[in-house]
Amino acid sequence: MERGTDWEREAVARQWAVMERRRRQGTRLLGGVGLLTLGAICLFLGTASAACVGDNGVVPTCTAIVPGPVATVFLATGVVALAGGAWRCWSALG
Repeated sequence: MERGTDWEREAVARQWAVMERRRRQGTRLLGGVGLLTLGAICLFLGTASAACVGDNGVVPTCTAIVPGPVATVFLATGVVALAGGAWRCWSALG
């Protein structure tokens, strides 16, 4: 019978559990950062009302970027995505 086989297996199992926990935390953190990015983009699109282009005394022409109801959807989505992403990042790091 070999000596130390049981404690070696237990040590390997503990290390494997630590590696799995770190992988899950990394995946959760990556998902949270993705949600934060999506939320920031949606908020930027929701708050931008028009883009104006003009140069050297030429009267700027403005074009609407996002219509009103769509801007509201972008704002709501952005807030929810930012909150969800912050929660996921906080729970992964905590």
